[in-house]
Amino acid sequence: MIERLSPKGKTLLEEKRRRLDKQLRERILDYGSAVGSGGGDSYHDEQAYSIYAEIVTLQAKLNSINRFSSCQELKPPNQFEMIEVGHQVKVEFSDDPEPREEISVTILPEGDVLVLNEFYDQRTKFLVSDKSPIGRALLGKRVGEEARYETEEGNFGVIVKGISLADVFG
Repeated sequence: MIERLSPKGKTLLEEKRRRLDKQLRERILDYGSAVGSGGGDSYHDEQAYSIYAEIVTLQAKLNSINRFSSCQELKPPNQFEMIEVGHQVKVEFSDDPEPREEISVTILPEGDVLVLNEFYDQRTKFLVSDKSPIGRALLGKRVGEEARYETEEGNFGVIVKGISLADVFG
């Protein structure tokens, strides 16, 4: 169950909900017009059937968004000594034979990852859930410490280079 969402996540989710709600209302009107002009048989009317399928998809998306409606707002961390949910962490892969540039890992609740993921570059700036392998490994670590985690691709390690506030708080 998703319990917390950042202020930025809540704002974007509400904007998305309004957009989907508007699209749904428009498609319902289109469906009524298509059924009315097609003799009232939506099952055999290809256009009406296609609009109906879009309506079902939009309703499913809205239902998915509505499950976030009772989320509490994630409060920003008030310390930067130890990694918590809401921190942006600069890391470097410890197992990499060739040093790469540092990457940024922002640790947020899974609801934020679902809502905000499309806004992150995902090459040098990653958004991860606090429940993901790397998120769990980083929580509680300090600058200079190594976090080890395992995925289907193998075991990995990152060294914490810096801790700052995630850019989702204002």
